[in-house]
Amino acid sequence: NLWEEGEQYRITAVVTDKAGNQSTSNRDFRFDSTKPTATVVNPGNGIIFRSLGTISGTFVDADPDDSPGGGREESGVSQVYLSIFNLSTQRYYDGSEFLAQEGDVLSTQTATSIGGGVWYYNNATIGSRLTTGVRYTMKAWAVDVAGNLQTFFSVPASSVSFIYDASSPTVVMTTPADNSKFRWAAINANGI
Repeated sequence: NLWEEGEQYRITAVVTDKAGNQSTSNRDFRFDSTKPTATVVNPGNGIIFRSLGTISGTFVDADPDDSPGGGREESGVSQVYLSIFNLSTQRYYDGSEFLAQEGDVLSTQTATSIGGGVWYYNNATIGSRLTTGVRYTMKAWAVDVAGNLQTFFSVPASSVSFIYDASSPTVVMTTPADNSKFRWAAINANGI
């Protein structure tokens, strides 16, 4: 391979005209062809919850020589994106509702902050747009400064599934009758 992953290179162009005048230009760049990865931490995979909280995860653009300060370096993650899919309606969250279809620009959300290997997505409306009893899937992916795009997604790392449940359970007490006189026998209760 002509290029070594994470190495710094310089290209020099020299131009000479017919009169012998010369001009030189240099460009430095770092070669990076490794795809970064993003994972989802909250919500956790397979979780049933009543409050989503802040959606978050981690990201990494692998260091080619695996040593901080080594001669070779990654370009670094420039952005993390995510999609949230309602399995019942077969629609993606568009930033305010679950109306986007696959391939729509609005089906992709942008992390609201990234830094230190952690990304966050804060959206005030998403919690009120989730439907009780519905399963959702969420996928996160990273793009690095060199333009490499994460294309591999694994459960439960970069792709998770969760169920939203904000309804309270009900309980029906059949014995003893309300406000009755009672002698210990058995208490019957059913939960739903």
